[in-house]
Amino acid sequence: DEVRLGPTAGSETNLVTGLTSTIYTDSTAVNGTAYYYVVAAVNTAGAGANSNEVGPLTPAAPPAPPSMPVGLSATADNTPKVALTWTATALMSVAAVALLTTLIQR
Repeated sequence: DEVRLGPTAGSETNLVTGLTSTIYTDSTAVNGTAYYYVVAAVNTAGAGANSNEVGPLTPAAPPAPPSMPVGLSATADNTPKVALTWTATALMSVAAVALLTTLIQR
């Protein structure tokens, strides 16, 4: 079988041929770019007609990194340790806060 793709409806050309499975993952797709897909069965006589078309499919861009934490302050004591505090931004994940806390405690 063949998977075909194109940037506009009806413009599909071969992406991959010789498939023996009915599952395919397009690892060439670029975030933010629209794609249209069809598949066609192939045998020794050649390729059959295209399947129904699907699209536009647009892989999402990866999430943006969080904005910087704000309000960093520090106090030193006699143990010798330095305590840092800050305000996490709305997009700052719990994992990021935990990582920062771990790094500061070292």
